[in-house]
Amino acid sequence: MKQQYPLFSQVALTEDLPKYHLKQGDIATIVEYYPMDNQEDGYSLEGFDVPHITIEVAASQIIPVSQYSREEAILDKLRQLSQTRQRQLEEYTGQFIADLSLQNNEVINCIFMEENRFLHRQGPLLRNIRKEGILL
Repeated sequence: MKQQYPLFSQVALTEDLPKYHLKQGDIATIVEYYPMDNQEDGYSLEGFDVPHITIEVAASQIIPVSQYSREEAILDKLRQLSQTRQRQLEEYTGQFIADLSLQNNEVINCIFMEENRFLHRQGPLLRNIRKEGILL
């Protein structure tokens, strides 16, 4: 398989790794690459302000720091929108998702909610979303 990230480049985690007490967005350096047949490629990472520790992750668990920074900047802008602007964006997105669903003959559903509610509220819908949903 093709190497996705160069050795010694900096990457950010795309998800929390509770086993290592690491959070989404934590930054590390790639020190090893593991091409895998019929599986996702892997990487060894060092850094995270933890000396002498190397962890292994799948390619999908990391992104370039520059990409992470751009995504965070966009999210910061979205968080600052007024409620009126948020509703307008939700209406526009809803129509876009409906069109996309029809074009691809797939059911796609967007649910807008505050991050705190998503992270801390319980219930069957949110448990299912956390388990099977795709975070955008």
